[in-house]
Amino acid sequence: MDRRNWVLSLAVCMLLLGFRANAADLPLEYKWEDGMQYVCTFRVEAAIANAKCSVNGVTLYTPLPGNPSLSTAERMPSEATGTAFSISPHGVLVTCAHVVKGATEIEANFGEKVYKARVLAYDASNDLAILKIDAKNLPYLGFVDSDKVELAQEVRVVGYPLSSMLGESIKISRGTISGIIERDDEKRFQIDARVNPGNSGGPLVDQQGRVVGIASELLASGQIDSVGFAITSNDVINLLRKHKSPFAKPAEGKKLEGPELAKRVTPAVAFLKVKTGPGGVAMKERKALLFNSIYITRTPNSVTRGSDNGKLLIDSSGEVVAFDGDSMIPFLFESAGMMGIEQLPGDDRETWSTFRFVSFATATATSSPLPLPSYYRPPS
Repeated sequence: MDRRNWVLSLAVCMLLLGFRANAADLPLEYKWEDGMQYVCTFRVEAAIANAKCSVNGVTLYTPLPGNPSLSTAERMPSEATGTAFSISPHGVLVTCAHVVKGATEIEANFGEKVYKARVLAYDASNDLAILKIDAKNLPYLGFVDSDKVELAQEVRVVGYPLSSMLGESIKISRGTISGIIERDDEKRFQIDARVNPGNSGGPLVDQQGRVVGIASELLASGQIDSVGFAITSNDVINLLRKHKSPFAKPAEGKKLEGPELAKRVTPAVAFLKVKTGPGGVAMKERKALLFNSIYITRTPNSVTRGSDNGKLLIDSSGEVVAFDGDSMIPFLFESAGMMGIEQLPGDDRETWSTFRFVSFATATATSSPLPLPSYYRPPS
């Protein structure tokens, strides 16, 4: 993606953004100026039941003066939970960046012991964060070389998923490395062990209890089951080395049975309670925009017009914090108000790619030769 005037490709659509990034800004940021208007033109093409369909449209963005919020709720502090784990006896923890983003207060719970945590390093591009607590003689886990991890290798995810429903006790799910994904110099593990909200930041361990990765995200759909992803241990090691944080490389050990492995790993895994709010970790300047969109949908049998308008709140990296549009682009299931917003990388890279997953089922309609899609979009 060119840093000065970029084209965004989203599977079946192409967007030409009508504004430029300043190449001198590192990292890249959106610079919305009051009194200006920004235009995004877009085109979506789809082939459904051997019929070619398209959507052509334009969205006009108008920055609102000042820094208003969409609602008073957006300005209120909120609470979230996640998982972290100790990587040294001296109170150094690792978790996912998205777990602590916006944090104004972080609490790390090791059983009955509760510590206040602070962020030592935050790496948005790799979704990693290093935390520090004032503790000594903590149990800790060691890392192995993730390049030696093999397809179908047995692994376990350790963490605190769905704590609001399942309680604040630690959980372990068992599975395998079902895929090794390498794209654009990045590597991730696809796993079939259960990963649920709250697992993020928890260790992915092998049968010896050694860390091979960190649970980070999942695909969610009525058509999808047990598709999770993990950051590799080598990505974590690189961040720790960059910030000169000590970590352990465990010696080769014997395979542990389930209960033995749990006793070895769980004492080093923390339940995180995170309070978020304005001025929190990695929170960037936000801007409210009005948007007005019009588009034309063409199928073999019809030409229809559509529109969408509303307001969105966006930070300088392109993350949409709040949104109140109420219609979606046919075939893509995304509001026209979101079409011109590409989230920028959190570092100084000159190229990057974006992948968004949409799953839908089809059912044949009697009044049209085209199937009518129903959809489910997982929360991001």
